Amino acid sequence: METTAYTTEWDDTYTITTRTGKYDDTNPSDDVSRIIEAHDEDGDLVSHMYLDLTTGQIMQVETREENQREGIATALAQYAVDNGIPIFHSPEEHCTHEGLSFAYATDFIDEIDPELAYQP
Repeated sequence: METTAYTTEWDDTYTITTRTGKYDDTNPSDDVSRIIEAHDEDGDLVSHMYLDLTTGQIMQVETREENQREGIATALAQYAVDNGIPIFHSPEEHCTHEGLSFAYATDFIDEIDPELAYQP
């Protein structure tokens, strides 16, 4: 996969990469996910997005509090689209308030077919 740079309107630059791994390495039933990450110039993790490897469903998105509302999570989603990585929003009823706001803000991503969606 490509490594790309994302620069905010405040001229902060982040490196976006992808890898596979688990959200919780201590949980043996936790599935391996595709992880798209943004790191700052010091190499610190700023934001990450976990996608189901089979369906592409977004399972988790987190951004450091001090970097929220800078478009970094949106840049992670755009990175997936630009690199042909399957990516789909969770069904509305599975989203937190923040997740639903993110889904509305990234309307260039479709919602997963409910039949394929993870069932909590």
